[in-house]
Amino acid sequence: MTKTKLLFTAMSLALVAWMGASAASAQNGPSISVSPTYVAEAGEATFTVTGSGWTVSASNVGTCNIPADADLAEIDASAHCSNLANLDIGNLTAAPVTDGGFEVSHTVNVPEQGVFIVAGDLARTQTAGPILITVGTPDTDDDMDDMDDDMDDDMDDMDDDMMDDDMDDMDDDMMDDDMGDMSDDMMDDDMLAETGSNSTSMAIIAVAVVLAGAMLVGLSRRLRTQ
Repeated sequence: MTKTKLLFTAMSLALVAWMGASAASAQNGPSISVSPTYVAEAGEATFTVTGSGWTVSASNVGTCNIPADADLAEIDASAHCSNLANLDIGNLTAAPVTDGGFEVSHTVNVPEQGVFIVAGDLARTQTAGPILITVGTPDTDDDMDDMDDDMDDDMDDMDDDMMDDDMDDMDDDMMDDDMGDMSDDMMDDDMLAETGSNSTSMAIIAVAVVLAGAMLVGLSRRLRTQ
């Protein structure tokens, strides 16, 4: 085998090995996570950056700037941060890799439009990110406010229902009492009416008895006189 063939074979094997490494890196490549992913207001802030799946001995955590007039919806973050002109080379944090991972604190001056955090070794053999950092609290606060409002509305509805039920019960009780009182009054009036009628009848009978007695006395006297 000639030297040319040996060189060609070596180059072919190196290319195959590089492609295999690239495929493995794509499948199990390095990654980073950042906490927190937002700040309440623009300004200097410190973030915890955690890396995993790294095969290089050392990496760096950096910042990828976003133009002030940029529309985030139109930015391809990967392509944008692959451009060295968008990277803040003056703000790098060394991230020594141990057992394929690292955890470092990275301080960034976050502008109003936000910023990306990225990681990679100097040779850019491995890179990860970008992770977007935004300014302002997430929409979860609005969701919580909506939930609180819904709960308040539900409590108000429950209070209204309970009050309506109580009023209905009070109305029913009052109506029952009024009907009971009316029934009692009517029965009392009937009894009084019947008692008065009986008294009148007894008075008439008494008068008749007295008259009958007087007539008997008068008749006895007449018989004695004769």
